[in-house]
Amino acid sequence: MNAMQDPGVFNKKIDAQLDYFKEYGPQLFPSLVINNQTFRGQLEVEAVFNAICAGFYTEPHYCRKYLETNDINNIDLILMKTRHQAHHVAMYIGCIMLLTAIAFCFYRRHAKREMKKEMNQQIESAVNQYMALSNKDTEASSRADRTSGKGQDRSIEL
Repeated sequence: MNAMQDPGVFNKKIDAQLDYFKEYGPQLFPSLVINNQTFRGQLEVEAVFNAICAGFYTEPHYCRKYLETNDINNIDLILMKTRHQAHHVAMYIGCIMLLTAIAFCFYRRHAKREMKKEMNQQIESAVNQYMALSNKDTEASSRADRTSGKGQDRSIEL
């Protein structure tokens, strides 16, 4: 049995230090400050827990549950089984999915704009190359026409 289960059982080491203190004078003892109040010496779990809970403006669920049962060793208090309600979980998942869908739409829109910009640049480049080739062909054919035209004129004169 330990001090948590039976308030009549004390910590032997602390009791020995208390006896030593009484016999030989001051020494440092385990102390705990809660809400500007110092607890020294033989600390009881229940007293410390009640002091901690009293410091809250609104008692936490854990404190309320302890005060109802008054049993610090209750396994439900130790584990604090808290469950999320199904509709809250569904709402969180739905929000995450909605945010993901929105982010995907924005990314897709951005990617389409970038692809369109890139395609326009490629088309413009291809058209410019075609126009350059077309101009060269036109110049070459006009030169050929000029040179062939001069030769015909000479033949007519003779």
